[in-house]
Amino acid sequence: ARRPAGRAAPGVRPRGENVRAASWVLPDRVLLALANGSDKPADAEIEVDLDALNLTPRLVWQEFMRVRDFGAPAAGVSLDFHNRVLSVKRLEPGSLRLVGLRRY
Repeated sequence: ARRPAGRAAPGVRPRGENVRAASWVLPDRVLLALANGSDKPADAEIEVDLDALNLTPRLVWQEFMRVRDFGAPAAGVSLDFHNRVLSVKRLEPGSLRLVGLRRY
């Protein structure tokens, strides 16, 4: 099913109005496509509902989270697990960045 323009993917909510998110969800991982619709580079923050995405580790010290940035290696992405916020550095104007979150 197609989503109306401007509506965030389930379990994912970008902070700010110029960043859009789409997701591809599997049982143990999600691939996020993040787009910057402005004409300036932006540092993006995305609220991620790990419970809704089934990514919260259930076995203490046996399951972990991994964040992978498929964009430029110098850019950088990080997850604040406790506050459930994904930070993406330097999202270029008019660009799309792929970020993977995985529970393993």
